[in-house]
Formats: sequence, structure tokens, C-alpha cells
Amino acid sequence: MQSALARNRVNVTGQGTQALIFVHGFGCAQDDWRKVAPKFERDYKVIRYDLSGCGDASDAYDLERHHSLQGHATDLLEIVHELGLTQPFLVGHAAGAISGALAAIREPQTFAKLALLGAPPHYIDEPGYVGGASRTQIEAIVRGLEADYPIWCEQTVPLAMGHPSRPQLEAELVRSYQRIEPDIAMHFAHAQFYSDFRSALPFVTTPTLVVQSPADMFVPFAVGQFLSQVIPSAELIQLQTLGHYPQLTGPDELASVLHRWAAI
Repeated sequence: MQSALARNRVNVTGQGTQALIFVHGFGCAQDDWRKVAPKFERDYKVIRYDLSGCGDASDAYDLERHHSLQGHATDLLEIVHELGLTQPFLVGHAAGAISGALAAIREPQTFAKLALLGAPPHYIDEPGYVGGASRTQIEAIVRGLEADYPIWCEQTVPLAMGHPSRPQLEAELVRSYQRIEPDIAMHFAHAQFYSDFRSALPFVTTPTLVVQSPADMFVPFAVGQFLSQVIPSAELIQLQTLGHYPQLTGPDELASVLHRWAAI
């Protein structure tokens, strides 16, 4: 049986004893953290990995296991246990953030701290909740993805990044999305865009920092406010960096926020 470390291409660097895990979101890979993670290697043991289906872990994706983000939470817990980590800190982005929160609910003593970046528990607007899109809009997004995934990436990813003056960075992120096999991307997208984990969040007992961009096409600021209100021990920090990928477009600001969070 393949180990979790090999399955998800786990990469461990750094010199510290306290472990710090970075988890990327849909469409990306562990390289998503290349501008942030090295800034922590002097003081922390830094762990990065590819979510199943993404990056170099496409063969790790299982249609049954990963029909929900709970499957990615299981992957994460297996990695933590296989490495023998004691109360690591976790930084998660988007689907990786929600997977981290689900893992912390399942095993409340496993993580010492969570930092959730652009973390959507539900994408669809509901009475009393702003998710960022109507069900009709989400259905249109998914239909576009299913019709022609490479074109969907070229059209949608730059908008989500929110930095048209940085075409090289946009192109790099588009290529990252396009590495995912279209059938996996469609399955993962359904698991992400139609999920609703709002009722689970009050069971997150791990101290949590909610990090939110003021202008995120996928995850509006109201979502960050919702997270900070329903997670019992959560604090909300608003970044100045715009867009859904501040780890790429504003790495210095994000690293500064995370350094302060980790040091408390």
C-alpha cells in the first residue's frame, strides 16, 4: 500500500521543531506556496503537499473517496499521522482550508492553530448568507468547466486572480489549473461548488485565524465575516491584497500576517 507521503508528494523543509503545514486549493499545487513557505523555514518545519488530483498527485484521486472535501481531510490526517507530527499549525487556502477545518473537527486535538485563507464553506447565496453567487450562476460556472475545461481556465482564473497587470503570473496559474485532468477537475468542482459545510463550523474548537481579501471573486468578504462569527475561537484579518490568490499576488503581506499569528 502506498504511503500517504508518497501518494500526495509530501515535501518537508525547514529547521524548526514546530510543524507548519500549507494546504493549497482546487486547481493549484504545493508550488502555490513557493513565495510564502520559504519565509518560515528558518523557524519551522514546513510541510507542503499536493491535494489528491492536483499537481503531481493526479493518480491519488479516487472518485468515491473524494466525492466530498471530507476525503481530502482524510488525506491530510493520514499525512499528519504518518509524519508523527504533534499539534502542527495549518495554513489552508480555499478547498484546502475547508479540508483543514474538517480535519480539525474530526480530531480536535490534532492541530494547535488554523489559518483559513479565502475559505468558502458554501458558494451559493442563501437566505441570511452571502456565498457570492446564485445557484444559477454556480450552475453556469460548472457547465462552462464541463464544456471546455482548458478554455474555462483561461477565462476564469485571471479574473479570480484580480491582477491584470501581471500576465506572467496569470499564465503560470492557468497552467497549474490545466494540469488537472478534465474528468478529475469536473468531479472536484462538483465536490467544491455544491458543498455546504456551514453547519459543521461551530464544531471547530481549534484557535482559528480567518484571512480574507477585501475583493475576491470566488469568496466575498462576507464569507470571512461569517466564518469569524460561527467558529467559536476565530479572529478575522482583512488583507490589503486583492483577489483570490494573495499567496501569489501579495506574499509579503500574507507572510507577515502569518508570522504574527504563528508567534502568538
